[in-house]
Amino acid sequence: MTSFIFLIVVEGLAGIVRHAEEKGLVDNIEIGERNNKVSMLQYTDETLFLNKANMQSVLAVKTTLMCFELAYGLKVNYSKSKVGGEGISFG
Repeated sequence: MTSFIFLIVVEGLAGIVRHAEEKGLVDNIEIGERNNKVSMLQYTDETLFLNKANMQSVLAVKTTLMCFELAYGLKVNYSKSKVGGEGISFG
């Protein structure tokens, strides 16, 4: 996929994430002194979702990725994907 086409596709993903934010489905994290809300960072072919550690956020990210797959006909490679957390335990 050429770089320009990739940029168009990931902008579509960002749009889906913005829509989920507007609907209140995503619990963004707040960073900095001004408490700027951040839910996603993108660099080249990497996407990092930043959400509060709760089940609603996990389901929102999963649903967002499913919508992205349906809208663009692309598949997320879950074998190359990771889930992590800061100060939490899964179990």
